[in-house]
Amino acid sequence: GLAWHPFEPKLVSIRVMPNTKLICSVLNVQGKQLLITSETEILLSKPYGEIIAITHHPDLPQILIVSSSHVFIWNYDDNRIVQIIDVGEYKLCRGDFYPNKQLVWLLTKSYSDTENEWLIWNCETNIISQYDLELNQYGDYSRGSILHPSGELICALWSGSYCGCVLHTA
Repeated sequence: GLAWHPFEPKLVSIRVMPNTKLICSVLNVQGKQLLITSETEILLSKPYGEIIAITHHPDLPQILIVSSSHVFIWNYDDNRIVQIIDVGEYKLCRGDFYPNKQLVWLLTKSYSDTENEWLIWNCETNIISQYDLELNQYGDYSRGSILHPSGELICALWSGSYCGCVLHTA
């Protein structure tokens, strides 16, 4: 997975290696070249499955890594896992930071593809809660949802017999 730094010409790459290791490369853009400025192994206590998504924190040197069974935050400046949570009961398809330091949003992909959920992970308490309003419209669930950079609106796209976009207060 790849994630751009929000303000600097820096790209972070996460590669899954066999067993319990991820390789994180931080690359700087200089002219028309990408130069590796650091490469670090993230050693995990157990395999965490397929990497679904990675995103960069808006302010901190942290990467959110969404895998098929866990979500964790890794600080690439001091090479440590900040927080980790088992999400084995959910099938995740996206995730990103809220524009603050303690919340992450996660979007599930249901097995039936009709009842996806918007989850909120409080990284300080390590508790996941479900967004209390359904993002369904006309019986068809969102095919994609995203948080506005302000952290105050969720846009849920839906399709089926009708299509459109619904805005929710986050």
